[in-house]
Amino acid sequence: MALPLPDEHVAESTPREIATNFVGLLVLFLLANGLALWWLSGHTVNLSTFILQSKWSLLEELDQPADWLVVGDSSGNQGVNTTLLEKELGGTAVNLCTVADMGLVDDAWMVDEHIRRLGAPRNVIVIHVYDTWHRRDNQMRDVLISVRPPIDWREREPQIDLDSGDRRDIFIAEYFTAWLPLYSQNASLKYLVMHPIAANGPAPFELDETGFMPRTDATPENVERDVASHVRFLGKRSFSVSETNEAGLARLLELSAEHGFPLYIVNGPAEESLAASEKYRAYFADLQEWLADQIAPFPQADLVFTEPQGFPASQLENADHLTIEGAAIYTQRLAGAVRESQEMR
Repeated sequence: MALPLPDEHVAESTPREIATNFVGLLVLFLLANGLALWWLSGHTVNLSTFILQSKWSLLEELDQPADWLVVGDSSGNQGVNTTLLEKELGGTAVNLCTVADMGLVDDAWMVDEHIRRLGAPRNVIVIHVYDTWHRRDNQMRDVLISVRPPIDWREREPQIDLDSGDRRDIFIAEYFTAWLPLYSQNASLKYLVMHPIAANGPAPFELDETGFMPRTDATPENVERDVASHVRFLGKRSFSVSETNEAGLARLLELSAEHGFPLYIVNGPAEESLAASEKYRAYFADLQEWLADQIAPFPQADLVFTEPQGFPASQLENADHLTIEGAAIYTQRLAGAVRESQEMR
């Protein structure tokens, strides 16, 4: 025989009690997100977020014009040792290279911001790998949703082509989800919870005082996988440049002409077997031809590394990210090529 269930009496709540509970939950929610923001500021495991936030912060902290302002993608972030560049070329150098999906628009915004705050840099070096140039607005949009440059980029040139949906998503990310890391950075938080040693250890990524990211360990297995991915890319694509990147380059050339600083366009490194492959060299040659046409009316602009720059897997983390050993070689090659360009002016 089933036993009768006891009666349950739910106490009535007053409006004051409901309001108190709601405020308490809201305070707890905000406190948890605030603590998460504070923790992630020094322990983010999202490399793109770290690079973009760090490089824009570094630009904001500059108090005098750079002699050598280096912008570009992550191949330059790990490939140009700016302390060594200073020794090779003289003057001050700062590495503001970010990620490929931000393209040349981010480069132009950074140079423009430097000019607005500090005046024109003496020289600008722009470094990109071959597969940056085709990337379109939608890839930049995805980065802008997670990391916003600390400038009013909507008013800067070049403008990026965003539809109303893109602008809505970026607005929501900028004013709402950016402050709710329990939602927007849940993957990073989950990783830190599941890996307490990483959570309590040093920051997973570090830059030196000039913005260069030194990486010590080569990863040949990762290089091999990444090279295979590039081979597949080259097998199905021919050379192209997106309107976004074309506009970014045009703005850089315009700023260079207006303010009189030399602009060096540099090709990023590549794993040596990839750099020697027929398809890579054909794509590279088409890129060089297009770049030469773009800079022809601008005598203060020059192409650096007209041949692919190959490196062994022992000096790479992936197909185009150098270790500190490879970066020293690449930086010395870069300095030598810049000196040659200067001598010919």
